[in-house]
Order: sequence, then C-alpha cells, then structure tokens
Amino acid sequence: MNPSDLDRLLAQLDALSEADRQLSAPPRIRARVLASWNDGIAASHRFPLRWWSFAGLAGVTAALLLLAVLLGRTRTPSPTSLALVEAVDGSLSQFVDERQARIPAGGKLPNGVPVRTDSAGRAQIALIDGSRVEMRSNSALAVERASDGIRIVLDQGDIIVQAARQRAGHLYVQTRDANIAVVGTVFLVNAARDGSRVAVIEGEVRVQRGASEKRLHPGEQITTSPALEAIPVREEIAWSRRAESLGHLLQSALSTGPTLAPAQGVTAPFEVLGGNPQFDVTSIRPCDGSVVGNRGGPSRVSPGRMTVTCQTVGGLINAAYRLFAEGRSNPYSHVQIVGGPGWIHSERYTIAATAPGNASPALMQGPMLQALLEARFRVKVHQEIREVPVYNLTVANGGHKLQPHQEGSCTPAQPPSALSENVTPLPEGAVLCVARARRVGPNMNLEWRRATIQQMAWFLGINLDRPVVDRTGLVGFFDASVEFTPDLSNPRVPPGPPSNEPGTAPSLFTAIEEQLGLKLRATTGPGDFIVIDDVQRPTEN
Repeated sequence: MNPSDLDRLLAQLDALSEADRQLSAPPRIRARVLASWNDGIAASHRFPLRWWSFAGLAGVTAALLLLAVLLGRTRTPSPTSLALVEAVDGSLSQFVDERQARIPAGGKLPNGVPVRTDSAGRAQIALIDGSRVEMRSNSALAVERASDGIRIVLDQGDIIVQAARQRAGHLYVQTRDANIAVVGTVFLVNAARDGSRVAVIEGEVRVQRGASEKRLHPGEQITTSPALEAIPVREEIAWSRRAESLGHLLQSALSTGPTLAPAQGVTAPFEVLGGNPQFDVTSIRPCDGSVVGNRGGPSRVSPGRMTVTCQTVGGLINAAYRLFAEGRSNPYSHVQIVGGPGWIHSERYTIAATAPGNASPALMQGPMLQALLEARFRVKVHQEIREVPVYNLTVANGGHKLQPHQEGSCTPAQPPSALSENVTPLPEGAVLCVARARRVGPNMNLEWRRATIQQMAWFLGINLDRPVVDRTGLVGFFDASVEFTPDLSNPRVPPGPPSNEPGTAPSLFTAIEEQLGLKLRATTGPGDFIVIDDVQRPTEN
C-alpha cells in the first residue's frame, strides 16, 4: 500500500456524515490510522522484506479494518450545508489541513468548519432556517447543528444576526464565555480577547453565562468583562452596509419598547421566547359560494379581531409565513412558498377569530395565523435555501444617478392587509410615496418615491423573469423613474392599455444603466423557500 492509497482512505474518512463524525471521534481515529501506517513503514525498515507481512502489514491491515467498520456504518449521505454565502467583499476563507481555500458568493458553508474574513473583507451568510448573518472584517465563525436548532460559534470579530422566527428549536450564537439564544430578532455579537459583547437592535435575546441569565431588549447591551467599554448600539452597527436601515429599525423598536418591556411592569402582548399567542375563539367553515372571482370576499383585520371571507388556504399560508411572518408587514419578501396539494389554491374558507388583549393586525396575520393554521389545518412547513437564478443589481462604472429622497415630500401609506383591500386614507392634498408600474403608450414606466434599494430591487424583479438581489451597498431612501420597452412575453409584466406602436424606449437592462446608473447581471444565488410538508382540511369547530 502506498501513500496515495492512504490518502484516498483518509478522504473517505473525512466524507463521513456529521453524526458519524461525532460518534466515532475522527481526530483520534485519524491519528490511529496514521500511527498504524507509520508503524508499518517503520516495520518495513526494521525487518527484511520477508518479515514485512508480520509487522508493517499488520499495522496497515488494522487501519483498513478500522476504516471498513467506520465506512460501513455510513448508510446515508452527508447532511446538506446549513448555510450559503450570499455576498463577499474582500475574501472569505476556510482552513482545511492548514490550507486556505476561498469561498465565493453562492458557495456553501461547510458544517462546523471555521471561516474567516480578511482585513478588508465582509460577508453576508444565509442560514437554512432563513436567518442571515453579516460578518465584519477580521471575523471568524463556524455554523453547526445544535441539539434543537443551529449554532453559530463566533471565535473572534463582529457579526450582526437577523434571526428568523424558528418553527422548532432555537438559533444560538456561542462565544468563548457566553451563549445567546434567540427566536426571531436582530442583534449584534462581538467576540474579543477580553470577553464578549451582545447588543440588541430589535426583539429580545437571552444571554447565558454560566448559571446566570440576562434578557436584553432593543438598545440594551451586556459585556462579559469590565475591560470592555460600553459603546452605544448605533456606533456598534456603523460598520454594517445596512447601518442606516438598522438604525431606523432600532429607532422603531425603541419607540415601542416601553409598552413591551417587562422591566416597565407592563405585561407584554406575547413572550418572544415562549411561543406565539393564539386566538381565543375561532370559527372555520367552507365558503358558501356566494363570492365570485379569484380574490375572495371582503375581509376585516382590526385590533383584537380577524374576519376572513372565502379565502384559500394557500393565501392564508402566504400571509402567515411570508408577508407577516415576523409579526410585521413585509410586502417586499423574496420568500417563495412551494408544495402542498392543489385544493389549497381552489377551496375557500371563511374564518372568524377573536384575539386576547389588543393584538395588532400584523401579529394576527403572522404568528397568530400560523398557530391557527397549525392547529386547525395541521399545517407543517420547513424552510430551505436553494440555488436559484437571480439578477444582481450593482452600481454601473459611471456611478449611480439616483436622487436622494427629500423627507416630507411624500406621505408613506399604510400597506393594505394581506387579507383585505382596506387601506388607511391619506391626508387631504398629500402626495403618496409610491412604487408603481404603469404603461405609457408602448413603453413601461417604473416610478419610486422614498424607496430603499432593496424595495427597488424587489419591484424590478416583478417585471423580470427572476428575483433581483441588491448588491449596490447603497443605503437610504431614493426617488427614481425608469422608462423601457417591456418584454410582453414575460407573464409577470403588468397589463396595460393595448398599443400597436413599437416600443420607443430601450430594454429594461439598458434603461437601468443609462437612466439610473445601475446594472443588472444574470447569475445564480441562494433563494428562500418555505416548503409545505403537510396540510389537511380543517378540524370541526
């Protein structure tokens, strides 16, 4: 047996599934294999060739038998990666056997293997549960499975985590001296030589250190060492590409914080770590057929009460797990819902439900509706990240031509309910902040007022054959308008008045670059999916 044969066997050992790795303690086994190999080589030098079979061969045979037992135990393929790299500035690298290998955007993050950004690098990582992690330069972490969820092991540096609400289990962040448990929130963790720092931007986190536990709310932070000076949260997040939007998120959370914080002696409407609230009374019955059309009947969502008339279960799942999944409106979600039987898009139901206290409409259409669907329709879902075709939106070589929005020049509108067509009336004479598409003769015009780049990217994706992902790095609100000749073969293009005139504007790709100073590039990237595993017709009232 020569060294190349051993290398192939060791490669097979390295390919064992994570469960088998934990069961068989590969570092020790690998060491024993190498020791047996070395013993065999040594024996071949100590004895004449005719004695090799009794010494060196015995050692190598023992190694082969050990590997055969371990490889025979592996009966399932290795688990899929827990994370994908969405974007990289500079470089993101992993180290295997003291060799450095770069991981590009779109690459999978190896389970349990530390990765590191360089001194000029930053990275955006998407976890399989829908969470996202932004890494600062000179940061190192690993993503691994926990007994009831996913664990991020932060060895050094800074990360900002936007944790998805977990359907089961938790998301954990672990440093040398602290463990953070979350169930859907936004927070920052710093791991330094002298200790750790945790700061909350939105929601609530639970920080454990030894036997002690501390719960933090927006704007609060904790350090594990007096050597770490407290820094305002706004300064802590200044390095992020999304610093401005995170600042707005923090301000919004602080504005509602006193009514939610248990420290103020006020009972919170629901406990973030204790599960979602549920409706007190729920009546579900099949639609009586009096409503004609695809949109269903009128629905009303008001504080403390939700009435849904003749809606499909597919529409309810879309509202609960996509548009309002975190208890707030997210009309720009790129999440796609797949799976489930055909009847969830054809059969309609009328639901009347009352909520305890003064639950908000967004909470009722999100977490509370999830609980209703899971209890009465036996809905079971899981989240996946899949590689999908996308367009990356970047700044063109000549720089962008977007106009910064002047605050006060338009009035943000309350988005319509996912289950209702009702909107909040605007003040008289107000100009609406909009994102709209309209036909202008043979051309199409897209217009934005007070829009983030993420919102613009989402709206562009509606008029294209795949989602658009923001890679510009631009923050803030902008006003913009672009006119182009639509691709009428694309079924996603909004309809307009018929026109026999040929298009007089350039294609959307050319118009974006010429009129906005941005650029679209076709590529692939991670896409968020909610997969329906099971759904049944409702149980009786």
